[in-house]
Amino acid sequence: MLRSVSKSLWLLGFAVVLVCGIYHAVLWTIGQMAFPFQVNGSIVNGPDGKPVGSLLVAQPFTKDEYFQPRPSAASYDATASASSALAASNYALRDRVARSIGPIAVYSGGPKKGQPVAPDVEAWFQADKFGGQPGVVAQWADAHNSLAQTWVTSDLKHAAYVDAWAKVLRTWSPNS
Repeated sequence: MLRSVSKSLWLLGFAVVLVCGIYHAVLWTIGQMAFPFQVNGSIVNGPDGKPVGSLLVAQPFTKDEYFQPRPSAASYDATASASSALAASNYALRDRVARSIGPIAVYSGGPKKGQPVAPDVEAWFQADKFGGQPGVVAQWADAHNSLAQTWVTSDLKHAAYVDAWAKVLRTWSPNS
């Protein structure tokens, strides 16, 4: 029995060295010789020669001509790992997704196929009615004050629109 155990331990040691050591060393050597840029993480260097990022990690873009990457709760920082932990029913998540998708969303069918959706959403907000009830936007802004304030201060056109809207509300009465 001692002979069987020693053979088994010898086979185990040989397999561990082969699979965990030699195999990986051969693959690493082939990778370094054939694909050094990819094997080392696709690191991008800045003008000063220092690493500034990787082609494999998403990065924020601000211009419309760039592909928009997935939303990131960690601001695309590869050293951070975070989740927004926002549910699909959360207005903060809906606001973030609407800001990302709004400028590029188009109708997929019907009479407006291929046309942008944003003008119709703007018209719906300007009408300020849903299901026959007026003041839907005001109710939303009251319930989600921080999102509404962020929207107003994010663009000068938004602030001007809200000022005009507030003037109309002041002159409007429920009996008119």
